[in-house]
Amino acid sequence: MSFASRLKARREQLGITQVQLAEKLGVTKGAIGNYEAGISSPRADILYQVFNALHCDANYLFRDEMEEQLYRQTVTIEEMQHIKKYRLLNEAGKEKTDEYMEILLGNEDFKKGEKVLEVVARSGDHLQVPDNGALDDMVVSYPDDL
Repeated sequence: MSFASRLKARREQLGITQVQLAEKLGVTKGAIGNYEAGISSPRADILYQVFNALHCDANYLFRDEMEEQLYRQTVTIEEMQHIKKYRLLNEAGKEKTDEYMEILLGNEDFKKGEKVLEVVARSGDHLQVPDNGALDDMVVSYPDDL
């Protein structure tokens, strides 16, 4: 179920009409129809009112959309340790590491037989790595569409 269908189902479960919900939220009946059809989404301030009006929380309304984003790839402890070490490098060290990795990936002898995930990071994007020793017993997951 999407947010839209869950919103409609919850409204109907409570016996509230689109008009009644619209009045509670201070929006039009058409806006409610658009939310329920998935045409548009409520602004954040309206969304908080939705939770109150429908006596539910974000987990209820968004749970299926969150499940669609389930993590399918995992980062092992060893990989996390590599990331932690990489972050200790200065820019020149990071460039050399990147260059060497490209050389290795260009050689079929060093590649796995499975698909290699290509991650494109924008400036400012960071994977948060705890710096408190938690890496020793931690496996971190990330979504396919990172």
